[in-house]
Amino acid sequence: MYTAKEIANWFLSNINREVGESITHLKLQKLLYYAQAWHMVLTENGKPLFCERIEAWSHGPVVKELYPIYADYGFESIPIPDEHVELDMETLEVLNEVMRVYGKYDAKYLEKLTHQESPWQIVRADLPLEARCSDEIPKDIIKTYYSEMYEQSA
Repeated sequence: MYTAKEIANWFLSNINREVGESITHLKLQKLLYYAQAWHMVLTENGKPLFCERIEAWSHGPVVKELYPIYADYGFESIPIPDEHVELDMETLEVLNEVMRVYGKYDAKYLEKLTHQESPWQIVRADLPLEARCSDEIPKDIIKTYYSEMYEQSA
């Protein structure tokens, strides 16, 4: 298992900045969410990618521990990190697929996408969109939802 920070560093290090690709704080949080979800579905052991909680914030899923690290960037692109992480091949395959499928979208699109999916909706329940929420999106709900999505697409 990795830390959410290590996976964030991988995403930040694996975009093509020469062609103008960038990752904002909001987009990074959504990529981490999708990486967690699809890792549990697509890997042989089906275990979480990282142990940090993902909370159902108003702008979508957020790894709270990483929020203060990147919050100062606001809507600006986050630079390449100094730290490099070595990942196993199975994890790399999942992250590359997450980047291929979700990385092409901007942060606001990914935010809207997570708002349409049941893991975030279940936790938020009847809360108004602007309401604060620090409730965790349980990993079992995430895994079940994306497993069903995967099975339907097969």
